[in-house]
Amino acid sequence: MTAHHVLEALARSGELGLIISPHVGAHTVEVEALQYLKIARGTEDEQGPDLGAVILPAVLPSSLTAKKSFANLDKHWERMSSAPPDLRDGLWCLCGLQDALTRDFEPSLGFKKLKRFAGFCPIGRVNEAPPIKNHDYLSFPIPHGPNSPMPDNIGGTSGGGLWQILLKQEPDGRIRPVDCLLSGLAFYQGPIENGWSRVRCHGRKSVYDIARKAIQNAIAM
Repeated sequence: MTAHHVLEALARSGELGLIISPHVGAHTVEVEALQYLKIARGTEDEQGPDLGAVILPAVLPSSLTAKKSFANLDKHWERMSSAPPDLRDGLWCLCGLQDALTRDFEPSLGFKKLKRFAGFCPIGRVNEAPPIKNHDYLSFPIPHGPNSPMPDNIGGTSGGGLWQILLKQEPDGRIRPVDCLLSGLAFYQGPIENGWSRVRCHGRKSVYDIARKAIQNAIAM
């Protein structure tokens, strides 16, 4: 699952690389074996909707299945649709690889080209934004400035997952995470105001109802 506008930037031939490991080398899939699913796109970038998905082939390379790096929407669908955790519970984390942090390196290790992708997963809170038609939205604030590791432009985060991390306090006082729930998808960064920008994200309904159903229908065809 990703943002609709991200699909427009993906290759139409050759191979698509998947970054699922911190080690050198990429897992790739032939583009001809993929389906780019355009779920919803509004006329205004900020307002949305902006939803899409890359449908992988039914038979995946063993190198991918061994990683088990894909969130299972069906597993959490009933809980997230009927009785999701309160938005004020736990912490929130926005995952993404910011293009401003991408670096090219000289050829090495037998590769003609080397590129390093890097990103931050800031932790914070979310604010609920007004729904538009059948899509729901969340707003995630990002700090900027000399004390923040985040670049001013976080382009590349689009399509990244917004996760709710539920916490539990142990008898000895320690706090530990008990669940990490995919709860949104980033697609637009607003302007920086007073040292903060707000990332507009699709919320749970958009992810677990609209996107999930569209993916199911595409797979069933």
